[in-house]
Amino acid sequence: MALAFIFDLTYYSLLLGAIALLTLYTLSRFGRRGKYLPPGPPTLPFLGNAHQIPLKDFDRKIKQWSDQYGTVFSLKIGNGTLIVLNDREAIHELIDKKSRDFNDRGFDHHVFGTFGDIATVVMHATPIWRNQRKIAAQMMTAKTLDGEMPDIRDAEVISLMYELLADPVNFNGHIKRSIASSATIVIWGHRAKDLADFWATCGHTGDKTMNDAMVPGSYIPTDQLPILDLIPKSRAAFKKLWEEARGIVDRRRASGDKRDSIIDRVLSGNIQLDVAMSDDGINCMCGTFNIGASSTTTSSVLSSVLFLAKYPEFQDKAQEELDSVCGDSRMPVWEDFEKLPYINCIVKEALRIRPAAPLGVPHRAARDTWYKGMLIPKHAAIMIPAQPLHNDSTYYPNPTVYNPSRFLQHPRLASHYANSPD
Repeated sequence: MALAFIFDLTYYSLLLGAIALLTLYTLSRFGRRGKYLPPGPPTLPFLGNAHQIPLKDFDRKIKQWSDQYGTVFSLKIGNGTLIVLNDREAIHELIDKKSRDFNDRGFDHHVFGTFGDIATVVMHATPIWRNQRKIAAQMMTAKTLDGEMPDIRDAEVISLMYELLADPVNFNGHIKRSIASSATIVIWGHRAKDLADFWATCGHTGDKTMNDAMVPGSYIPTDQLPILDLIPKSRAAFKKLWEEARGIVDRRRASGDKRDSIIDRVLSGNIQLDVAMSDDGINCMCGTFNIGASSTTTSSVLSSVLFLAKYPEFQDKAQEELDSVCGDSRMPVWEDFEKLPYINCIVKEALRIRPAAPLGVPHRAARDTWYKGMLIPKHAAIMIPAQPLHNDSTYYPNPTVYNPSRFLQHPRLASHYANSPD
């Protein structure tokens, strides 16, 4: 009996010791950069590079690491892997040519748990996501908006001009209201009448809710280091905001007032849903469209206001071009755009020097892929950082300097160049 007891004790001691050693070995590798991954900053056990992710100016850190480790580099966040593509050729070869392998979104407990199944921009490539993308492609293309909504657009621009003349001090708010109103008319069938109107603020409120919950450093894949305390509050606030918008729409429709908007077309069955969506799903889909249509455009317009005020010589060139095409008797319209190449340049330079989404939203690798001897592992998050890419001196001389004239040799719309083989 005594020998059997000792044998059992020894056996269990060895088993526990082996488990302890295996655990220590696993933890020692947790956060380490694999042999074939792209290079990157040194890691710490367990944390990887998590302690080095700044909460502010992450784009500057990306530029610093790109200069030090190469324009394709990797970061380890716990057991997760983030591949940064600060390289146009790599983006073209991987994201463009192999889009099927990289069109999914990264799975991070914080991001997906907070907004992943209710916000189109961070959804996985599910049938619901494809359906929402299809609706956006049908309803929010330039052809549709310019063909069906020109009177609404022009009326909003004229209202904005009046507001700027009558109250120039509040130019920021007037611009936000005008752009938000153009978006909510198309999406919800309602116009933002003034700065305090719900429809003037909902898009920016939704954008702030998302940004506050997904600040740089928390939205990178952190499956092994989940930050979950913000989820209930952020998700509830996001859904409640768009429930309020839907309530206004439902009350309008109940009175017999049905309009030509995305939400009205969906509810009336004029837009066919390939996949059934809950009311929350429909509300948050329209809410996400609202954020994308209002906040990003507002950011770009205000960037132009800032730089044109700082560098009036470019404003003078734009004024001369507008006067030559429109004179002083009418407003410019979309049909004039091809005759206004310098206005085109101003739009592009604002998007370049101050991208609306400076770090983008990470993609996800569907399978192991090799690029120039480096492994892009399955499930790795892929970051395409717009700010560092657009401030690359290889492509843009003096990239920190505002200069719309740099685009004079590229008069076509950005979509044309994005689809070109170069």
